[in-house]
Amino acid sequence: MDLAGPAFRKTVPAVIYVAMLRQMLMNRVVIGVVGDGSAGKDALIKTAFGLDSEINPIAGSTTEAVTYPVGKHGVVEAINYPGFNDYRQDVNKLTDELLRHTDVFLLVVDAIRGISGTDVQIMENLKAFDRPILVCLNKLDLVRDDKQKKALEKAAIERLRVPAENLVFTAFDPDPRLNYPRVGEAEVRQWLKARLVAAGKESGASDLPK
Repeated sequence: MDLAGPAFRKTVPAVIYVAMLRQMLMNRVVIGVVGDGSAGKDALIKTAFGLDSEINPIAGSTTEAVTYPVGKHGVVEAINYPGFNDYRQDVNKLTDELLRHTDVFLLVVDAIRGISGTDVQIMENLKAFDRPILVCLNKLDLVRDDKQKKALEKAAIERLRVPAENLVFTAFDPDPRLNYPRVGEAEVRQWLKARLVAAGKESGASDLPK
């Protein structure tokens, strides 16, 4: 019996550890922040999640995925993916490989550049993963007037084929010379919480900033 019986002092801790890993995997939430270079991904992470993300004005400065813990319980992570359509093929390959592990996407679009072919291609790539996607038309502070804003919204809905409820105008890092307030961080958080609750990940939703 001593030779053939189970070693409970090893089996029980192993079972508990495996159960813990399963719970972590089931409740873990990965928020992917994606977009073309210099669209405002760093600014989104800094303002919407209150994280210390250095905003770099140089397009293409992000060369690898950067992970940020969100909240106090280690359940939620925000990942800043390198810019799509990078001239470095290894960066593009890294981004493609990591996207499959993301639960929800925040696609940041530079509203001043308009809806580019790169933005359309990014959206098509994301749709293949069948995850919720929120389009953030960023840099609202630089949009001239309501006419341009409505044209941008129409172009986003038509070209990106995204419903209006999955589209929000933002100004995560407005030009300080314009005295323009930050816009959109609360809407981003509310959208995320609603999608996580719908996916049965209430613990992740409760860990997001208020």
